[in-house]
Amino acid sequence: MDFLDDLRDSRTTIGKAFLSFVALLLLSFLAILAMSGLVIRGILWPDRTSGGVSVEQILNPPEAVTFVVPGDKTYEGWLFSGLRTAPTIILCHGYGGQRSDLLTMVNSLREHQYSVFVFDFRGHGANEGSTTLGPSEAAAVRAVIEELAQRHDLDGTRFGIWGTDLGGYAAFVAAASDPRVKAVAVDSVYDEPSQFVSLQIQRTGLGSVPLVGPFTRLAYRLMNWSSRNEPPLSDRLATMNQVAKLFIQGRDNPVLADATLQLFLKAPEPRAQAVFPRTGYSTMPDTEKRDYEREVLNFFITNLPAAAPPPAR
Repeated sequence: MDFLDDLRDSRTTIGKAFLSFVALLLLSFLAILAMSGLVIRGILWPDRTSGGVSVEQILNPPEAVTFVVPGDKTYEGWLFSGLRTAPTIILCHGYGGQRSDLLTMVNSLREHQYSVFVFDFRGHGANEGSTTLGPSEAAAVRAVIEELAQRHDLDGTRFGIWGTDLGGYAAFVAAASDPRVKAVAVDSVYDEPSQFVSLQIQRTGLGSVPLVGPFTRLAYRLMNWSSRNEPPLSDRLATMNQVAKLFIQGRDNPVLADATLQLFLKAPEPRAQAVFPRTGYSTMPDTEKRDYEREVLNFFITNLPAAAPPPAR
C-alpha cells in the first residue's frame, strides 16, 4: 500500500516520475493522433494540378457534358465524338491526376472512330473536395454511363472503360455492375481501398511510426463509413464472365502489380494481361507511352470494335 500511496502522491519521487510518464504518454498519443490526421488529410485531399489544358486550347474541341452523381453534385466532362454507331470509351485518370493528362490516349482512340469521354474525379483537377479512393469515384463512372446512354448520337448499349489505380478501381466496379460495359482495362488496380490507403501511408514515410498506420486506416474507415460493406473487387469477378478484361501491371510498383496479378489470376475468361516496365501513363517517356497506347487500343479493337455488331436474327 505504501507504494500505491507514493504513486498517487505527486510530492514523492515515485509520484513525480509516474506523473511525468503519464504526461509523456499523453503527449505521445496526441502527437500520433496529429500525425495520423495530417496523413489522412494528405491522402484524401491530394494536391490538385488544376492548371491543365482548357477546352479552348484543344484542336477540334470536345463537347462539355454535365452529369449528376447521386448524393454528390453536378460534374462536367469532355465528350470527343466519334463514329455515330461506335461505342464510347470512358477514360478514368489515376490518383492525383486529371482529365487533361489523357488527351494523347484520347487522340489514339479517336483515330479509330471511338467516342471518348474524360472527366475529373472529386478532389482532382478542376473539382474541389476529397477523394474516397473508390466508392464515390465508381458512382461517378456509373453516372457518366447513365448520362451518355440517354443520348441519341451515341451507342448507349456499348461502353468500354480504362482506368489506372483509383480510376481502375472505379472502372472495375462500374464494369461489374452494368451490362452495358463490354470491355474494361485496368492498370495497377487494388482489390479494396484499404490497400491503397496502406500504400499511401508507406509513401509518406510515417508508416514506421507506431500506431500511425492503424489510426490512419481507422480514420479512413470512419470517414467512409457508408461504404463499409462494399465488397472487394475479387468478390465481383463472378459477374464479369461476359466482360472482356485487360489487367496491366508495372514493374515499378510491385505492391499494385501484385494486387493486379491476383485479380487477373482469379478473373474468369475473357481476360488478358500486359506487363510494362513502368505505369503512370501521364509521366511515361514517349516511346513507352506509344507502346502502352497500342496495347490498350488493340484490346478495345479486338473486344469492342468501333463498327456496330450486326443485328441478331
